[in-house]
Amino acid sequence: MQSTGLYLLATGAADVDDPADDRDARAAQWLRQGYCAVGYNEATAGLTDTTEDAVRAAFVDKGFSARAAAVCNRFVNLCRSGDRVIFRDATHVRLGTVGDYYRHPGDDVDRYRHRRSFSLLGSIPHTGDRRLKDATKSIGTFATVSKWRDELEQRFAFAVPDAAPATRRTPTPPGVPALRVKDDHDPAQRVPAAAPEATAAALNEHNATQNNLLALLEERGRTVLRPIGREIAFDLLVEDPGRLTVIEIKSVNDTNSADQLRHGLGQVLDYMDRLSADGRDISGVLWTSRKPTDAKRWRRLCTTHNVILGWPGEEERTFGV
Repeated sequence: MQSTGLYLLATGAADVDDPADDRDARAAQWLRQGYCAVGYNEATAGLTDTTEDAVRAAFVDKGFSARAAAVCNRFVNLCRSGDRVIFRDATHVRLGTVGDYYRHPGDDVDRYRHRRSFSLLGSIPHTGDRRLKDATKSIGTFATVSKWRDELEQRFAFAVPDAAPATRRTPTPPGVPALRVKDDHDPAQRVPAAAPEATAAALNEHNATQNNLLALLEERGRTVLRPIGREIAFDLLVEDPGRLTVIEIKSVNDTNSADQLRHGLGQVLDYMDRLSADGRDISGVLWTSRKPTDAKRWRRLCTTHNVILGWPGEEERTFGV
C-alpha cells in the first residue's frame, strides 16, 4: 500500500446530533451505493470552485476553523483517485479504493455531499479486537494514517494484490468546464494563497484577468477547462480538436515582473510535461495582467520553450480570437 495514500474516514460525528445508529446506517449506505463522503455542506454552500484556495476562503468567510478547512481540502483536493480509505461500522473495518471527487447536487440527501466513489477491497471483523479498534479509532473526519499504517497494511494484505501499482495517468478529460473565480476579496482581510506575499489586491487582479480571458474565449466558442483536483493546477486549459493549450496567469507590476515570469514559466512547462503523458499535442501560454517589464526578452525566452507570452490586448495574436 505504500505507493498510495491511506486515509481513515469517520462515518459521522460522535455526538448527540449523529448517534451511532445513524453512523452505522450511513456506512451501510456507502457500501451499498459505492461511495464515501464528508460533510461541511454549510461551510461550502453555493461553492462552485473547489480548489484549495477557494475552499479555505469559503470556510473563513462563514466563520469555520482553518482545521475544518484543511480536513475538507484533504478529502476534496489532496486525496487522489486510487488512494485507499478505511472506515469502521458496527461490526467491521472496511478498506477500499476511492475514485475522483464529486459533489452530490441534490437536496434529497443527508449532509454528507462531498463524495468519492468507493470500491470495497476487504473487511475485517473488529468485535473483540481491541488493537484493531485502536488502530481505526477516528482522530478526525478524514485523516492520513501514519502511526498504525504498517499494522493495517499487514492486516489487509489479503485484500491488496501484490502486483506493482499502475502508473497514474493524466485524467481524461484533462479538466472540467471552467468557472469564474472570486475577484472582489476585501483588502482588509487575509486572503488564502499559496504564496505568503500575496495580497487581496494582487489576487483580485489575477482573478479578474482570468475571468476576462475566460469570458472572451467562451464568447468565441472555445472549450475552456479548469483542473480536476490540484495535481496539475493550471489556471485555464483550452481544448481544441487534437490539441491542448495550458494557460498560467500572473498578476504583474513594475517591481515583480521578473519573479512572476520566472515562476509562471516554470509552472507552464511543468503542466505541459504532465499533460503530454497521453500523447496529446500541447502548447503553453503565460498570460499576464498587463505588459510586463522587459517584455521583449521574456517573449523570446518563452518562445524558445514553445510558450507564448501575452497580456490583455494580445488575445488575437495569442489565441487567434
